[in-house]
Order: sequence, then C-alpha cells, then structure tokens
Amino acid sequence: MKTLLAITVLWLASIPGIALACGDLSELEMVAYTGKLDEAQRTCLESSLETGDSVTRAQHSFVLIIDAYIGNEKDRYEALMRRHLTEIHTTDAEVAYLFVNHLFNAERHTDEALHFARVAMDGRRRWLHNRTNYDRMVKATYDMMVQMSMARAIDVEQEYKGAPTQEKEHKLEQYRRQARYYLIIAAPCLHYGDCGPYFDVEIEGWAPCDDLVALEGKATRGGVTQEEVNCLRGKYRKNGAPRRRILDIMMDQADFDRDGRMWEELLAWHWNLTGLHDPMLAHRYAQYLVAHGEEQAAEALNWADIALEESDSLSGRRGRDAVRKLHELRVRTAEELLQRTRNEHDSPDLPEAQQAIREAEERLAGAVASRDSWCAANDCE
Repeated sequence: MKTLLAITVLWLASIPGIALACGDLSELEMVAYTGKLDEAQRTCLESSLETGDSVTRAQHSFVLIIDAYIGNEKDRYEALMRRHLTEIHTTDAEVAYLFVNHLFNAERHTDEALHFARVAMDGRRRWLHNRTNYDRMVKATYDMMVQMSMARAIDVEQEYKGAPTQEKEHKLEQYRRQARYYLIIAAPCLHYGDCGPYFDVEIEGWAPCDDLVALEGKATRGGVTQEEVNCLRGKYRKNGAPRRRILDIMMDQADFDRDGRMWEELLAWHWNLTGLHDPMLAHRYAQYLVAHGEEQAAEALNWADIALEESDSLSGRRGRDAVRKLHELRVRTAEELLQRTRNEHDSPDLPEAQQAIREAEERLAGAVASRDSWCAANDCE
C-alpha cells in the first residue's frame, strides 16, 4: 500500500489539478483509495479511455488501477496494468515499476517483466525530484532485473538440458549474456550505492546487438536473428548511435530474404522513423530487386530513381561508387524494359504498341544521357 501511495505522489507530481469529465482527479484518487469508487464512476472512467485525449486517458486508467488494487482484484489489476502499458501510456515509468514489482513478487520472471523493467529504467529521471524514492526505486529495479534475468537463464538452461537443440543453445547463450549484462550495469548501484542519473546505461540495447563486429560477420552469412534486428532498431534511435553500420547490417541480412519481406519491413521502418528515403537503402534495394529476376526491373528502376534524387548526401569513395552503380543499374534495367516491351507486342505497328515502345526508348535514352553526363564530370572508368 505504501509503495502504491508513493508512486501515486510521483505520478501526479507533473499533472495539474484540473477537473475532468468524470470528476476532479484528486477526488477520484481519494475515492479509489478508500475503496468507494462506484459502478457509475467506473463506467465513466472506462468510457473516457475510448474518447479522451492521451493525458486524460492515462489519468483515468491509473484511477482504475488503484481501484482494482484496493479491491484486491488481482486479475483485473494485472489486466489494467497491461492495458495501461501497452495501449494507453507505453512509457509510464511509475506504472511499469509497479507492474514489475507485481510480477516479481508473483515469481513470474518472464520476458514481459524484464521488458517493463527496462521501461521503468528508461523513464527513471522522472523520479529525481524525490531523491530518496529515486535511489530506492532504481536499486529495487536493478535488483529485480538481475534476479529475473538469472532466473530466465536457469530456466532456459534446464530446458536445453532436457532436449538440446541448436535453437535452444542459441537462446541459452542470449539469456546468459543478458544476465551478465544486468549484473555489470547494476553493480555500482547495488554494491556501492551509486544509483545516480549520470550512470545512464542504454538499457534497451542489451546483449543481442552489443557486438556490432560479430553482427557484421553474421549478416554476410544471413545469420542475424529477428531478436537482434529488433535490438538494432532500438539502438538506431539512440543519440550518437552508429547508424550507418546498423543499416549496413540490416541491409546485408535483408539480402538473404528471398521473398523480400525483410527488405519491405526495413524500408517501411526507416520511412516511418525518419520520413525520408535513405539513398543507400534505396540503392541496395534496387540491387536486390535486379538480382531477383527480370520481372522486378520496373520496380528496381523506380528505386534507383529515388536513390539518385537523394544522392547529394552520398559522399566519399563509397558514395561515389554507389552513384556510379545506380547509373549503370538504370541503364541496364531500362534496356531490359525496352526489350520486354518489344517482346510483349505481337503487332508493333499498332498505335498503343508504338506508344509503349517509344516511352521505353525515351526512358533508356534518358538513363544513358544521365549516366554519360555524370561520368563526364566524375571520370568513370
């Protein structure tokens, strides 16, 4: 009870005391804490989760969580916690901390619990206005992360010993590395009391993608796992991340996906994250399409055009080589498209056939002229 009350104080510290559709927030909090929230209030709070703005939804969701906790409705409490953290406020450090405590005390040392521990630690700076609470909560979270990761490693090891497979062996190594990682980052806080905010560890980037050199080698053989790809995506978003190396690893791995699904996900992920087309991504995807059949020529030409439109950001020897290859790819695919257009029309004298062939010829002529112009200025070999 004391823990939930302390978290409530932290959670409400940055929220102005405003009247909401279902009543004054502070009054709703107190009513929930006394176990006197009635059905009409619960219904109103639930309705606000469908129609309210993001702040109101988070506030009302938390009141419902308190109500379930005070009422000792364990299943409802857990369901509300999970909904809050996955649908309403995915970066809520305080609620994540409470949920991790709940799962840890129930001895449910799961990947879900470790995930929400990382959410709590990612947002721990919100706790700094109360240094006593900050130190206690950070130390407790570190302790839970260490214990849960060790428990996960032991569980997987027992599973592996019972029926060893290569997949389980790989999973076991990942959990061992995760446990070692948490032991290392937690040591200053757990053993020396150094839990300060300046000890800012990249929690999200744990073991699966720490070793970029190893991943670069694996990517050239198509051996990067989906878990490692997800980890790389998280690392890419961090300030100062080696983004070009990360993209290179994901592009190398995508080249081994024969149905192109990973390439499509990579392009969509990068676009959604940045709102921009990366010329090297577009260039590599065009190459991938060309390597996977003549029927991909038109799409390859489209992506080559996109890459060249953004080619001003390509620099150095690698960038110059990429632009040269893009011009060559455009000419080659334009030639293939012209030949295919001619083959597709049994009666080349028909007006529609002549129009299609003329457009294909103009496309080829444009690609050749663009290549020759660039080569004249850049001394192509």
